[in-house]
Amino acid sequence: MEAPHGSISLEFEKLHAPVTLAQLWLRDACQCHLCVGESSGQKRFATCDIPSDLKVDSLRVLEDGGLEVSWANDLALGSDQHVSTYPLALLHDMLLARDPYRRNISAREIWDLQHFDKDSRSREISYSHWMEDGSRFAEAFCDLHRWGLVVIRGVPQTEDAVEQVASRLGHLQATFYGPTWDVVSKPQAENVAYTNEFLCLHQDLMYLREPPRIQVLHCLENGCEGGDSLFSDGLRAAHDLRLNNEDHFKTLATSSVDFHYAKGGHYWHNKHNTIVVDRPFGKARPLMKKYLMSVRWSPPFQAPFWKTLQRRSHGHPWDVRAGFMIERWHQAAKVFRDSTDDPTNMVQFRLQPGDCVVFDNWRVLHGRREFDTASGRRHLRGAYVENQALNSTWVRLQREGLMFPDEPEAFEEENRRARRIVGVEDDAKHVGLSDGEAQA
Repeated sequence: MEAPHGSISLEFEKLHAPVTLAQLWLRDACQCHLCVGESSGQKRFATCDIPSDLKVDSLRVLEDGGLEVSWANDLALGSDQHVSTYPLALLHDMLLARDPYRRNISAREIWDLQHFDKDSRSREISYSHWMEDGSRFAEAFCDLHRWGLVVIRGVPQTEDAVEQVASRLGHLQATFYGPTWDVVSKPQAENVAYTNEFLCLHQDLMYLREPPRIQVLHCLENGCEGGDSLFSDGLRAAHDLRLNNEDHFKTLATSSVDFHYAKGGHYWHNKHNTIVVDRPFGKARPLMKKYLMSVRWSPPFQAPFWKTLQRRSHGHPWDVRAGFMIERWHQAAKVFRDSTDDPTNMVQFRLQPGDCVVFDNWRVLHGRREFDTASGRRHLRGAYVENQALNSTWVRLQREGLMFPDEPEAFEEENRRARRIVGVEDDAKHVGLSDGEAQA
């Protein structure tokens, strides 16, 4: 087959038709030491440095099935003629559009109390294994993605232990609270978490554009009566809405809510939809079939709907439709809240000194029972890890062969499973699969 001008046509055994590669694209992908720094791994030229009239001098198929290309009029890199080598594995990844920074994601389990308690011990790990055992840490990392919640036992009761634990997941996300922070009851508290009051289920820092992905809470002391920790799976509540009340699901997935913080000279504000959907698998889908990505729920830090109320249209002094929107959101939010707060959907346990709970702040809601400060002291230390830092650790563990299959067939099968939310009856219409994918 003759390739179009400025391209190269290749044939591979496992592909049924020739593959046409643009010469410019192929030249730009060269990984030799002249093009990419050996120690830094960084590119040594700009794509626009490549000549517009780039020509191929010769082609040669390598023993491993890869390709060697000699370029006739290359950019100035210390040689008149440049030779690029493309191993078969590299060509395979490029042809399949396999991102070298991809995360071979595993299916998530949505849970209620019964489902979570069925095998909760498997989601516990010792401090020594978390810090020193690569394979055990990778298993816990997988559980954190799959369930959104793991518990570490036997963590040293020191001030810096929470930073050590959190740093295994990625660099810490510092906020105006600092890189780490204390949760302890105090008078005139600037945050409801720093009181002994009941703390409703919520997620932290929803007033940021990108809230922390992971929260780590380490128990140093807990000698008071009460103060049990509460956790609930926000994805389950969102999924239940999608199954049982399409109108409520659409309202929470399309109506933004204001969150704010205004204390101690810190003024933060942002807007989020209560249910966040995305399409990470490359296909445009109707709303009801989109991938359930996360939830955003934090009543203590919810701001008034003032921006929505100030919208004007058609000459009306106030847009009455905004009032209807708030009413719809109120009805849908109540159903969502009733689901997360239902005792059958909520996990409750008491943190003991040396326990450290790690959870997905984009998914799992957390809270706390009221406690009696006269009966003892309750002291936790916390830290956050940002999403991109977590993803970096994910890719590192994959490249070290510690988690998730890396063979193409196993990778595709795991991705098909990941499109599903495991833990309920598999309903392709509502979980987010097309009919074709459901049969795959």
